Amino acid sequence: MTTGRKKRVQKMSPRISRRNAPAFLVLGVLITVIYFPATQAGFVWDDSIITDLKAISNWGGIWDFWFNPTSAYKQGNKWYEGHYWPLLYTTFWLEHKLWGFSATGYHIVNILIHFANTVLLWRLFARLAVPGSWFAAAVFAVHPLHTESVAWIMARKDMLATLFCLMALFVWLRFIESPSRGGVVR
Repeated sequence: MTTGRKKRVQKMSPRISRRNAPAFLVLGVLITVIYFPATQAGFVWDDSIITDLKAISNWGGIWDFWFNPTSAYKQGNKWYEGHYWPLLYTTFWLEHKLWGFSATGYHIVNILIHFANTVLLWRLFARLAVPGSWFAAAVFAVHPLHTESVAWIMARKDMLATLFCLMALFVWLRFIESPSRGGVVR
């Protein structure tokens, strides 16, 4: 790899440098100030699905979410969920094992996922040399449109989708910067 190429790849690194640490912390403070009141909200709207589904509190429930959704989402004659979202319910299952049905923990995880999405967006824009990348991420962090996804525990699916899309974009950028030749058809 040429020296110029090495410098460009290092410059486009998604890592947070010491120089960017204050900006990173400011994003964290913005998100905490805006969304921390949600931790006091308890379970809202249909978040009660989390406490109603026996598969979340049962150790074998994780298997049901992935491989037996009929059993996981139905109790008696009542269907609690009409969608197949095993990853979402796996996060709830794991959290139940950590703090039971304390809604505060679930809300904090939503805030942390939103923070991760914000930082990933910032670093993605910076990597693509978008002017004002930090400012765009700051607007993303506090925009009222995200309130539902952060404060409503069941809306975590939206934030997880964003998280995986942003991570996939990073992997794709890494590949196009230095494509591997093993097993890749061009």
